[in-house]
Amino acid sequence: MDSSTPNSMPGPEPTAEPQAVSAAPAGAVDEETALLEAKIHALQEKGRKGGNWFYWVAGLSLVNSMLIHFGANIVFVVGLGVCEIADSIAVFAAEKHPAQGMIFHGIAIAFSVLASGSVLLFGWLANKRYLVPFALGMILYLLDGLILVFVQAWLDVAFHVYALVCLGSGFLAYRELNQIERELRRCPQQQVEPAQ
Repeated sequence: MDSSTPNSMPGPEPTAEPQAVSAAPAGAVDEETALLEAKIHALQEKGRKGGNWFYWVAGLSLVNSMLIHFGANIVFVVGLGVCEIADSIAVFAAEKHPAQGMIFHGIAIAFSVLASGSVLLFGWLANKRYLVPFALGMILYLLDGLILVFVQAWLDVAFHVYALVCLGSGFLAYRELNQIERELRRCPQQQVEPAQ
């Protein structure tokens, strides 16, 4: 019986070796998956921070409009230049024609609300990872900065450049994230086809 026990032992040993071999790649896959998940999380966070700049621009543009119409001498540099110019023109026109002052103020505020609402929409679409609206919003913000170059509002221009860098960083992060997800969707198909 003692001699039969060692003879029966070699049977399970070969099956134990493949399990040990398959355990090593599984550990490697788990480590690789963990690294990929960490990268995906980092890209999501970077993209979200970039896309959220649209919200800041929209919100502070509205605040700027209110400040200008209530006679404040300060505005936030992150707001839309086109709204600031429209508000300034409306205030000037209201001073020249006091009888129609409410109309000028109302038109300028409505314009600021519409422009800020559009920027909010770009922010929402950007954070849904729609890259075309994200890029379009950046282009429009760039054009808004160019308007400020003509009026020589250099501090506003500098902040537009900074905001565009942050937006661009978010755009690139979301683009890379979309590419990773496309590859992951293709990956199972590629693994199944060779097995067939």
